[in-house]
Amino acid sequence: MPQEIDLLGNILKYSALPISLIDPASDELRLTYVNRAFETTTGYRFDEALAAPCPLFTGASIDPMEVRKIRKARDECRSLRLILTNTHADGRVIECLTYVDPIFFGQETCLLLGVHFPLATAFSRTSEPAGDGILSGRQSELQQRDEQHDHLLDYAKQAMVRCLEMRRNTLCSRINLYLDRHKGVLPGDIPSSFLEPAPKASFVANELDA
Repeated sequence: MPQEIDLLGNILKYSALPISLIDPASDELRLTYVNRAFETTTGYRFDEALAAPCPLFTGASIDPMEVRKIRKARDECRSLRLILTNTHADGRVIECLTYVDPIFFGQETCLLLGVHFPLATAFSRTSEPAGDGILSGRQSELQQRDEQHDHLLDYAKQAMVRCLEMRRNTLCSRINLYLDRHKGVLPGDIPSSFLEPAPKASFVANELDA
């Protein structure tokens, strides 16, 4: 799991969108990665965001019910979209349109991608409506964020699949290279020691790590 988290983090670290990865195995709600845009949006540095308890899910402005929704979506590995009230590192209350989406790999394993869009103050749900202009402006902002999120999620899923395939193909190529390199120097019958499962596995692993 840590390798996949690092891989997805490297894929998304230069995105201009505030991104986090949620630990799928922790008892409490914790983040395992945030990018630079997340740090800029929330004011929390990388090490602060990953600390326990996570400041994104604690504080006086946080609605415990919303946090429980995120935890439930994490535990069930399903998508979630909600407006989450957070406290910026400087103490300001901010509202983020937050998405949680599973990215599956393998049979039963998934990573949880979080995307956090700060909402414009004029359109936040805590503002007093000032007519249809404000409401339509809010709807326009939410629609724009939905489109950005969908584009990012598609990119992340496709990039993750490609990277995992490349990693598997690279490993297979190195194994084939090892076998091709050694089959020509085996005189006649393959030595019985080469056919012994444990020594063979150890020898191949050492060769590949070299």
